[in-house]
Amino acid sequence: MRDPKVRYLAPERVAYWYFRLNGFFQMENFVVHPARGGSQRNGADLLAVRCPYRAERLFDNPDYFMDDGDTVTRSKGNSYTGFAQVDF
Repeated sequence: MRDPKVRYLAPERVAYWYFRLNGFFQMENFVVHPARGGSQRNGADLLAVRCPYRAERLFDNPDYFMDDGDTVTRSKGNSYTGFAQVDF
């Protein structure tokens, strides 16, 4: 049982910050709609895209680049797209 005095971070927020801190552009609550009307077809909690050759410089030392996680740097030269459906 959860302790009411302790603040927990929702799993969706953990996924959001993981992608954000590894250089992804994100869209939350992504929904696919059919081309000819009707109800939604599918969705994801998070859609994330990481462009190739992106880099984030540190504010206090512009010659130093922030390191990204090994998982997202394996495909150098290619865009990286992620769909996250977070269940708790």
